[in-house]
Amino acid sequence: MRRLHLIFAIVVVTAFLSAFLAERRRPAVPPEEELAAPAVAPLEPLALARGEHALRGRVKGRDGQPAAGVSVQLRPRAPSGGGGEPFFFDTTDAAGAFELRHVPAGACELLLLAPGAPGAVSEVAVPAPDELALVLPEPWSELPALQDLVRTALEGQIVPPPGLGPPPDFSGYEVLLRPRDDEARWRGALERRAATDQAGRFRFEELAVAAYDLAVLPPWAAGGSWPALATAALATESLAAPGSGEQAALRIELAVGELTGRLVDPRGRPVEGALLRLRAVGDPPERAWPAATTDADGRFLFSDVAADPGGRLYVVAVHAGAARRDTEVVLQPGERRTVAFGPLDTRP
Repeated sequence: MRRLHLIFAIVVVTAFLSAFLAERRRPAVPPEEELAAPAVAPLEPLALARGEHALRGRVKGRDGQPAAGVSVQLRPRAPSGGGGEPFFFDTTDAAGAFELRHVPAGACELLLLAPGAPGAVSEVAVPAPDELALVLPEPWSELPALQDLVRTALEGQIVPPPGLGPPPDFSGYEVLLRPRDDEARWRGALERRAATDQAGRFRFEELAVAAYDLAVLPPWAAGGSWPALATAALATESLAAPGSGEQAALRIELAVGELTGRLVDPRGRPVEGALLRLRAVGDPPERAWPAATTDADGRFLFSDVAADPGGRLYVVAVHAGAARRDTEVVLQPGERRTVAFGPLDTRP
């Protein structure tokens, strides 16, 4: 029993010694110090130059009448040296008079700001011996008033040139109207397009009365701007106002021709399925007409080919098996030209 008491005493003493040693090994925490706010130097009051002079004057318009409500602003040319930029202003009264007080002596810049007129800047010297007499610059010119938008309807028909019969179906051609200039746009003109029916008729509704440039496009070029099979200039006067009863239907003659031909081999047999391409001389490569192919009899046709009164030069190229050949041809409006290539040996 005495032995147990001894062991218990040893354990208690060991625990106290361990706690004491652990407390001594713990680093000491310095006492918290109250941080002092940094010292802030007070800013000196902003010193503005105040002079002893007064500047008086009157402002008139170009018509000689007093100009009321004009802002008069004055700024000395030389820096004040006090850290602030002096600035003096006043507004003219019904008699056009103004007064600026506490102005320092020296060269100054005077600015006049009036509604409806450009700003005017002048040099003045303070003190001024007399009252200033100032005149405003010429007022801004009035902006042109928008014209009333007048709309009407326009109808017309496209027809083939003399010498070429009308196609069995004239539908799908596109009539393009473009505003000629800025004046036309002021009148409300916008780019407009209308498709033709089977007889070649077209109609524009709610068309702004203005000057337009007209162009006719083939069905395969609808939505674009090339090639123009016919062009016309429509003056503003040619578009009558609605209800006047003077609007006549347009008749647009196409400036087109046709290129045709027949391909045969050296034995005189027709060459079927040959590919032919057409391009105007001087046009970029991407401006190529839709290709044509020969039928069972070796015949091909390019229709609705744009032509000029003086003649337009084209290059017709043929690809038939191993045969490659091209030729040039001049085409005029209303002309049906036969293109000859001679016998084609299509064998590899």
